[in-house]
Amino acid sequence: MGVGPLPGRKGSKMMRRWPKLGRRDLALWLGGAVCLALTVPAPSAAWAQPQPSVVRPNLGLDAPPDTRGRFAKSKLTIVTDDGRSLPFFVELATTANQRALGLMFRKDLAADAGMLFVWDEPGQRAMWMKNTLIGLDMLFLDAEGLVVGIAENAEPGSLRHIEAPEPCVGVLELNAGTTRLLSIDPGDRVVHPLLGGPAEGAMGAARPSR
Repeated sequence: MGVGPLPGRKGSKMMRRWPKLGRRDLALWLGGAVCLALTVPAPSAAWAQPQPSVVRPNLGLDAPPDTRGRFAKSKLTIVTDDGRSLPFFVELATTANQRALGLMFRKDLAADAGMLFVWDEPGQRAMWMKNTLIGLDMLFLDAEGLVVGIAENAEPGSLRHIEAPEPCVGVLELNAGTTRLLSIDPGDRVVHPLLGGPAEGAMGAARPSR
């Protein structure tokens, strides 16, 4: 851009301070200064504005409504290898949506409570603890309710896949520490109508669906 002569008396006084510079020299010098100023970037608007805080993933600290009312409830019994019968009162996850939700968002679970996940046929099953706020023990079950594997103390919120040691048709989730406390081991049996057991005590038990 071109720079014209400085107007008015102030311009004349400024000219007299550098007697060795002609008008052309001074104009060129001022023009270079203006161009230099224009090439210096202005502070970014982002610098002037406060940066937003990092939004962390929601791990389900606020439970959605009615998470406890979507599941039928039923009695089951764990029969141990040494002949003990351990009664539990569990919720049944027999549909795909129920199995996907499971015990997510629960802040507590009664000592004799749990959730029984059941599929139509045996398959390789893997569980995880996404959005789950309480520690759990997981018992992997065959079609007759035989415990084929146990995963103890699954960590709340973990996305690690917990796989059954062999194809199974059901998974029983109990409070963390229950299996060790009650000496429940692989080879024990979970007795329930959905696992080939008697129907006694069943409340709203429904056949599983994919």
